[in-house]
Amino acid sequence: MGTYELQEGYPRNRFLIGALRAAGVEVVPCHRSIWRRGERSRSVWRSALAAGPRWWQAQLEIARELQLGGHFDALVLGYPGYLDLPLARRWARRRDVPLILDAFLPVAQTLCEDRGRFQRVPGFARAFRALERRILHGADHVLVDTEAHRDYFVAALGLAHEGVTALPVGSALPRGKEPAERPPGSRPGRLSALFVGTYVPLQGVKTIVEAAAALRDQDITFTLVGQGQDYSAVRALASEKRASLTFVDDWVPEAELDRWIRGADVCLGIFGETAKARRVIPCKIYDALVRGRPIVTADTPAIRELLVPGESVSVVPAGDAMELAGVLRRWIERPEALSRLGEAGRRIAEDKLRPAVVGRQFRTLVERLCATSTSAV
Repeated sequence: MGTYELQEGYPRNRFLIGALRAAGVEVVPCHRSIWRRGERSRSVWRSALAAGPRWWQAQLEIARELQLGGHFDALVLGYPGYLDLPLARRWARRRDVPLILDAFLPVAQTLCEDRGRFQRVPGFARAFRALERRILHGADHVLVDTEAHRDYFVAALGLAHEGVTALPVGSALPRGKEPAERPPGSRPGRLSALFVGTYVPLQGVKTIVEAAAALRDQDITFTLVGQGQDYSAVRALASEKRASLTFVDDWVPEAELDRWIRGADVCLGIFGETAKARRVIPCKIYDALVRGRPIVTADTPAIRELLVPGESVSVVPAGDAMELAGVLRRWIERPEALSRLGEAGRRIAEDKLRPAVVGRQFRTLVERLCATSTSAV
């Protein structure tokens, strides 16, 4: 339930809903959308003012739907669900069912540290983290995306280790039947490298630009899809470094993005040096894995939870543009190595990331929580 995101570009909830259904769980959505496309990319205050009235209306409608609804065994609050938790907690207690909050990632750390918001407000980050800690303790169980994030929630936000479960983001990007398509800017006979993202600091897009500058005279093209926080700075750096890249800053429909990923020779992950970058596996990694595309990304604890460097993924030190350029140069010279890497990644996706596989893990958790009395984490 909740005002969670389902629109394109937000795969988390769509994947988990599909995973539960693939595992034979009946999922009854109780959902109202309050965000419009692009709204959350504006300032926090403007976004809150725009969505605030819609959120109040959504709470009334969700409460009415829960009142009229039938029996359910557990209540799952989709991401982002912090603001919906008071309503969810009241109904979970009324029906005597466990309340599972998909926190997904730490909000205070993401906004204040990783993205640098509210830095001019003294004590804001500390107060925000204390509020987040209090909110999280209102759920019976918390979901995150990686074991690295699970450790963070335990150490920094005071949750019990057994009260947090890591479930992968997975890939909710539909795979079409149309032929693969080379990304814009690709050229015949040249290696095609594709990046998709929102230009937040953890993605380290400047590292990609510097690598592209170092490979200016090599047989490779770079296509960067998206727009966001560091976009203007990245464009300025590309101009300064005389790096040759193709920027696609318009919204790209999922069907077209699927074709571009399947048509790219290499998919670029994240290269940021922030603390959060070490704890996430972004959705672009999952999208590339299920399509058997070779990936190069930063070497982080999170990525090693799922993939084996040198076997199913290529890794470089975070922020190291010269190492990234070196990996890509070797692939230009020996492109036959790419198919082996992509196939190994695809096998891991098949074994560990299929909706039915993740859904069984989720179902087991729900069954365990239902079998025991609810207790705050």
